[in-house]
Amino acid sequence: MPKSPPEIIGLFEQFISHYGGVGQGWFIGVAESAERTLAEKHGVDMEQGVWVYARAESPEAARQVLEHFAEVVGLPAFEPEEESEETRSVYVFRKS
Repeated sequence: MPKSPPEIIGLFEQFISHYGGVGQGWFIGVAESAERTLAEKHGVDMEQGVWVYARAESPEAARQVLEHFAEVVGLPAFEPEEESEETRSVYVFRKS
């Protein structure tokens, strides 16, 4: 079920906190397919890597989450290569 920006921000903040808090190595991004992008573009180990994603209620909502973590939290952000109505998956991962 699609989530609102506050819901996703809360989820991601809890996830990052659980895995040691904000520091070097965390990234945020938006894509049509978070799992495919994480595996293929970022080389994340989908079995043992530290990652989470959520589907936003709209592309605009996904962008709000991306902007929050990029501008307020300071995470490096990966913009989608192409945007469409399906560009709603927001993801966070830690590079090991």
